Order: sequence, then structure tokens, then C-alpha cells
Amino acid sequence: MKKDEIILKWRKDGKIFRKGIKRKKFMATFEGLIEGFSPNNMVSKQLAEIIPVAKEIKINWDSTAEINQLYYMLEDKVGSIPIIHTHSVVWAVLDAYCKEGEIIPDDDF
Repeated sequence: MKKDEIILKWRKDGKIFRKGIKRKKFMATFEGLIEGFSPNNMVSKQLAEIIPVAKEIKINWDSTAEINQLYYMLEDKVGSIPIIHTHSVVWAVLDAYCKEGEIIPDDDF
């Protein structure tokens, strides 16, 4: 993994996908949401804290949970951010990033 990239993995329609995203671009997206959606921007603030240091971010779009989780991997730990479905702007932004990934084996998720 390149230092200037973060790995995004997602499960959608039973398939696992992966792609690298430029960390600076990903960060700028959520900084824009922080500014544009004040004071309702807690999820974007949490993402802005982990994007500079996370190795991977994982999203399970197939989850039927009432509150879905975004998981992140740091060098020495795994964490998650619960995101309720009403945070539609954050989910739409994340969905836009979850396009055109390479299909990977299930055990790599």
C-alpha cells in the first residue's frame, strides 16, 4: 500500500471489491462535508480523524442492520464508526467511492 492511498473494501450484492483511493482526495471530501453540514457532521468529523492514519476502510452494503458500521484498520487496531441510515449524504458519498473496484476473494474482507 502506498502512503498516499487508503484501501477501500466493500461487500455489495454478495461480492467483495477493493480499490485504492488517494488519501488527500478522500480527506478533502469529508472536510467539505464538515464545513457544508455544520452542525450535523459528527460522522464526517470521525472519518476526517481516521483517514490520515487508516490502512483500510471496509463497508458492508449488504448489511441489513438498523445501524450499519464502517470499519477501519490502523497499524495496531481495528475500529468502527456506526452510521445510521438517515446520514444519507455520508452514505451517498461513500457509495460514490464504492465504484469500479476489483473483485477479491471473500476471505480478504
